[in-house]
Amino acid sequence: MIFELTGEEEEADSRKREVVEPAKKQNKKNKKKKPALVYEEEEEDIASVVDRKKKKKKQDESSSYLDKKKPRVEEGFVAKRRERRERDAKVRSGELALPAPVIEFDSEKAKTMQKIKRCGVEINLPSGRAPYRSQLQVIDGALKAMAGARSAFLESPTGTGKTLAALASVLAWQRHNGKKIPTRVVWVARTHDQLQHAVHEYRRCCAERPLMSLRLSRERFCLHPDIMTAPDKATACEEATKIPKNTNRAGRFDQRNSGCGHLDKAERIGYPQSRKWRAHFRLGGDMNTWDIEEAVAEGNGMTVCPFHMAQDQIQDGAALVFITYQQLVLEDAVVVVDEAHNLPAVARDAASYELAESRLAELVATLREFLPQIEAAHEEAYEMLASLVASPSAKQQQEDKLDGRRRKKKKLRFAASERGGPLVALLSWLRGATEGRCGPLSEVEPRKADDGGLERVWDGASAALLAREVVGLVDADRVDEHCKIIWKLRKTLIEEGLESGAVRSDTINDLEAILVKLRYVLDSEAATHYRLIATRSSRGDRAVRFVCLSGSVAMRALTRGQRAAGLGKAEYLKPARSLLLLSGTLRPFDLLAHELGMDLVVDESSSTTTKPDDDDDAPAAFEALAVEACHLPSIKSTLLPLQLHTAAGVELDASHNNATRDPESRTAKTYLDAVGTALLGVAKASPHGMLVFFKSYKLLDLSVERWTETGRKDDLRKEKRIFVEERKLTGEEFDARVAEYRSAARSKRGALLLAVMRGRAAEGADFKDEAARVVVVVGIPYPPRFDAATRLKIAHEKENGEKWYAAEAYRNINQAAGRLIRHKKDFGALVLLDKNLRRHSFMSAWYAANLAELDGSTQLHNRLLAFFRDVNAAPQCRPAAMMK
Repeated sequence: MIFELTGEEEEADSRKREVVEPAKKQNKKNKKKKPALVYEEEEEDIASVVDRKKKKKKQDESSSYLDKKKPRVEEGFVAKRRERRERDAKVRSGELALPAPVIEFDSEKAKTMQKIKRCGVEINLPSGRAPYRSQLQVIDGALKAMAGARSAFLESPTGTGKTLAALASVLAWQRHNGKKIPTRVVWVARTHDQLQHAVHEYRRCCAERPLMSLRLSRERFCLHPDIMTAPDKATACEEATKIPKNTNRAGRFDQRNSGCGHLDKAERIGYPQSRKWRAHFRLGGDMNTWDIEEAVAEGNGMTVCPFHMAQDQIQDGAALVFITYQQLVLEDAVVVVDEAHNLPAVARDAASYELAESRLAELVATLREFLPQIEAAHEEAYEMLASLVASPSAKQQQEDKLDGRRRKKKKLRFAASERGGPLVALLSWLRGATEGRCGPLSEVEPRKADDGGLERVWDGASAALLAREVVGLVDADRVDEHCKIIWKLRKTLIEEGLESGAVRSDTINDLEAILVKLRYVLDSEAATHYRLIATRSSRGDRAVRFVCLSGSVAMRALTRGQRAAGLGKAEYLKPARSLLLLSGTLRPFDLLAHELGMDLVVDESSSTTTKPDDDDDAPAAFEALAVEACHLPSIKSTLLPLQLHTAAGVELDASHNNATRDPESRTAKTYLDAVGTALLGVAKASPHGMLVFFKSYKLLDLSVERWTETGRKDDLRKEKRIFVEERKLTGEEFDARVAEYRSAARSKRGALLLAVMRGRAAEGADFKDEAARVVVVVGIPYPPRFDAATRLKIAHEKENGEKWYAAEAYRNINQAAGRLIRHKKDFGALVLLDKNLRRHSFMSAWYAANLAELDGSTQLHNRLLAFFRDVNAAPQCRPAAMMK
């Protein structure tokens, strides 16, 4: 299944190693066959065998060898790059299947580990301590789900070792069933930091050693000095790695000017897929397990491309793939989704689509400019592109012109409606709809949009009507044919070396996204979960949005399978064998199952399907077992949960009306001053690291601005060094900021990180020990009601709308609270600063059960002082670093 393939992820590729005999002389005139495609180190070995029969002087032999080798490297390089692109197109179109997963086992490592048997499967775990009860609950739930080819909701609180438990169980099951059911394991996480944590746990705690890949973006993997600093790394990489056309004075390809020396060398030496390098990544090799830093270090040391290496490993049979949400999810695999409370929103976004007028016009202009360049030499590509951007006035002329070519080749083009080709028709409709000319859709009254502009909203049936009548997508079968055309077009451009030059792949990606997303709305059941929105901002910018309001639309292919959308000869996309959702904040389970379109199975007797081990046609990934694991027994003595509803005599109310609607009001300023007073008391009483999570960036920004004005920020700075999670930090900048904070938090003075719930710091980041002795939550992070998607979602859920709205807010609070207590010996305090943050059924039980309500900031300060004094005196609660 594909959630969304971003521009950065469009270079997934691979190739099979070819080893052939060297060219032989054809006749006495020294005519040679066309050079065969070989890797450099293998080519030299073969050449040496041939040259051994003819001994000459050393200088002549060297000269003769170079003369023979040069054209082979030149032609072989171009062929390798072309093969890379062609295989990429075939894999993405479904013409080429992935090889069987490579599963290996480190028996020597297993000898040092403890063994337990659960559900008939032997599992290796680190020695030294027995697994926690919560870990056994996760292991049993995962094994039961995989055995029955079902899914599971695995909720286990922070610090209970759920990552280790999930990895150990899925890899043990994979090895146990490898011959009978060869299955890939796909580990999905939201952030690179979460992926790094999973890789480290895999290396440290598992004896299984399947061939692995860590599929990340160019932002983390690219080593090209120019591409690393480019604003659009995907486009820059395409330009540097496209099939080369440049030549030197002799008319031969100049490899030195190809644009990317890292990929050039990787292809020249066969890295990572030649015989020599394949062993480097298998059991016993130096890169049998690797993380981001190690891949980058090897890329720098060898001058090879780690980004394409990671892609190639998937094509070489990777059985364990670490990826982020936005990337490819392999079908018929065991898919483990870490921090899975994010999955419903990700799934909704995956099935939604927004296209700005400017981008739509750019697509039309780009393709029209490109047409004259291929009209004579590439008729098939010309026919496809011309049909996309045919104008209404030129429709008949275009039909007549294309009719003359039908005798030569089969017609492969898009059907133009009376409004023109699909792109032209959609652009024309958007411009008219924002002015009130909505035909063929019904007229609707505009309403004020979030940014002060106007928007018109239609239901899902109208969205389907737009796709059929305006864009010309009659049904799903027609869309499947159009997807084939797009993939054929991509392949044609690759073969002719035109992609990245005249037409960048992001153009093709956008065309593909339009078709795939609009395919959803053509399904009558899926259309009920859609709303169509046409907007015109206060600046005059127009956009059309297909908003999906249920994650079940995108999840259907993953949990139930579906007909393939033009995937070569394939007629059916298999669902995932098992979908294991892992998080500390999945409840309420019934709401999660409803959102994802899954059936909640209370016990085995309530299952509606039989076990499909012997029946591949009976998928049951849409049925989910639910596991609510317990917390560590020590949590009662290592956690202090507190709630404060007033500070400095002021009621703490972070609601929009009280705190953020009018920042200049006396009410707002008084509130911000009270929060500052409470935080200063916490900072004075707590050691080391202090995390403060605000409900929104707006509240965070207003607080910092107010405290700077009043001098409260200087007071806080005297107690702890201050760091702020800003809105526009890149991934690398965020990692650097957090690393600097962690270092400062270990000092005697400590550090204070001001962040937001739903931000990166609150979602899966690891702040163990001194990095988080206190977590403070400021306000309740309800989704903004003025946002169109939020309003529509609440209305769409009907009687469950308000329940969904509250669950979203408290799930984010639970995530922020989960930055505390990362292991058995960790300890800390949780402080909730808001009058409405009293005990709630959606709060995680591990802290809500003992939540104490306080009257003022002085009482809060004293309780914290006493707690840290007592816990520091208890050796069993102190980490090793503190006991030295």
